[in-house]
Amino acid sequence: MSDYHLVREEQTIEWFIDTILVRDMWTVIQGGAGYLAFSLIAQGIELLGALLDEQEFNDSNLSEDRFRTALRELFPKSYTGHSTKEAEFYLYEDLRCGMAHVLRPQGRIGFIGRTEAREMRVSNLQAVNYEARKLLVLVLEDFFDDFAEACRKAKNRIKKKSHAKLDRGYLVFYRAKRTGSDAAPTPSVGPTPETTAPTMGTITGAAFPRSPDSGSLD
Repeated sequence: MSDYHLVREEQTIEWFIDTILVRDMWTVIQGGAGYLAFSLIAQGIELLGALLDEQEFNDSNLSEDRFRTALRELFPKSYTGHSTKEAEFYLYEDLRCGMAHVLRPQGRIGFIGRTEAREMRVSNLQAVNYEARKLLVLVLEDFFDDFAEACRKAKNRIKKKSHAKLDRGYLVFYRAKRTGSDAAPTPSVGPTPETTAPTMGTITGAAFPRSPDSGSLD
């Protein structure tokens, strides 16, 4: 008769970037959940910004600064103009805050897949007129490509940094392991570190926000 016991595995931030932020994000998109991927990427951007400062990951009131820092230091220059409060389209408030709190853009942001973008002849970060409103378009695959490259840059940056939060393990998983003569592969709690990203998918159609509500989310 076999018994199970839990095996503790502590994963580094580098593992988390490669496996969760990049590989698993591809899996989400390939599975057709492109809309949700925009929310996950926005949260991932904030994490990348957290890698560049000296504060602990869980310190408060740093979300905006971290998001803006990541856009300015890790993303193409085309994102810099959308990293200030004065910008016509401020990605922290218009994208990150809405998607983090109520799962829809707070500002005038439109989501679209690459196939549809080509058909509509629009590009990533292009401002378009839609229903008498000006919107900023985010093309899923282009947005992800820029995010994946930002992840690579962040990994290179933290190799040169020395900070306690980077030296500690980032996440702990517990795996159920079977012992005994009839041992067999066992289920795990949390993702496994094996790699190979699947081919990218696209979202079908485009998602544009309704007229924005008053007020804002943090």
